[in-house]
Amino acid sequence: MAYIEEKMNEYLEQLEANDKQEETEKINQIQEKIERLKVSKIRYEYLEGALQQSGDTQLSTTDADAGLCWYKGR
Repeated sequence: MAYIEEKMNEYLEQLEANDKQEETEKINQIQEKIERLKVSKIRYEYLEGALQQSGDTQLSTTDADAGLCWYKGR
């Protein structure tokens, strides 16, 4: 989560600097990156909440019935 916050702040600083220079294409790219980070942050917050509610130590994002598999020499 801290990484996402850091990257969002970095992109916002870039956005502010580009606003002053009025580089429209670069501004649009940075805004898209910020939106993707916001979506990722919301997803990770949801997963974190689901993990805490389940009481488990891990959460499968692809198969709800999946768990950690241990293989012994196979």
